[in-house]
Amino acid sequence: MGEYLPNRKGFSPRAEKTTLIRRSILKPKISVITGDRYLPGGFLAVCREALTRLGIAWHVSDAELEYNLGKTQQVPANPPTKLKTRFRHKLSYRGIEMRFE
Repeated sequence: MGEYLPNRKGFSPRAEKTTLIRRSILKPKISVITGDRYLPGGFLAVCREALTRLGIAWHVSDAELEYNLGKTQQVPANPPTKLKTRFRHKLSYRGIEMRFE
């Protein structure tokens, strides 16, 4: 009961998840101080670059756009990204998932 049954394409349901490192979309850098991996530019910037490399059309959310235009001073902490085309995978890194609108 604990096993995944392959679907018609031969992949398990876990293959639906697109991890940034496993799929080699973007490679993390290694910190010279701690030796840990980190994403240069932050998680949001790296995910958006990955979407661009995958050919997925996207643009910033309304909250982030209003902040960038100076209409509000409320900084969006984890803003979602609006997708113009269909993308059903998940982008994640160390338990953090990319939010989409």
